[in-house]
Amino acid sequence: MDEWLAAKPIQEWAVIKPLLGDLDLRPYFFATKDHKNFFGTTTVLGHIASIAEQLFGPKISVQAKEGELKLLAVAEAAQVFEELRSHIISGGKFENPPDGIDGLTILVKAQPDLQTNLLDFLESLPIEHLGMWAVSGWGDVIRDTENIKRLNLLYQKWASNTSNPVLQKVAAGVIQLPKRGK
Repeated sequence: MDEWLAAKPIQEWAVIKPLLGDLDLRPYFFATKDHKNFFGTTTVLGHIASIAEQLFGPKISVQAKEGELKLLAVAEAAQVFEELRSHIISGGKFENPPDGIDGLTILVKAQPDLQTNLLDFLESLPIEHLGMWAVSGWGDVIRDTENIKRLNLLYQKWASNTSNPVLQKVAAGVIQLPKRGK
């Protein structure tokens, strides 16, 4: 890294106006992602982006993709997850279910290796702006014993947080529900 930072072309580029150090460039990178190469054929990244784009549709059409999603290689599924996660985060609105959350759910259901990614995502959401949607619908998705424990700890965290009374109440209610099979 030091070698890269010491390179003269990098140093010259870094002082070009306007200085971008304090700007969040994620929206620009999202908007400029190229899905096709110059010859019109879909690249690997274009294929991943195309799958991710399909997962922003209505819940019923997204559910129909589950079979296709099961066929993805683990690395491809992780890339699709990251595309969806990045888009959802860049939207910045979490009071209502964000666009793409149904797709993310179906993807994780089809690719159980992504359960920890989903929990990382949920844990990263801003509690004070989080709607009650965040507390429901994970029972069919989070199935691994350790991940179920982690989800329950997240519910407990939300239930004890006073910055969002609605989320607090709903999370507390979910904790009180009897567990399936008991």
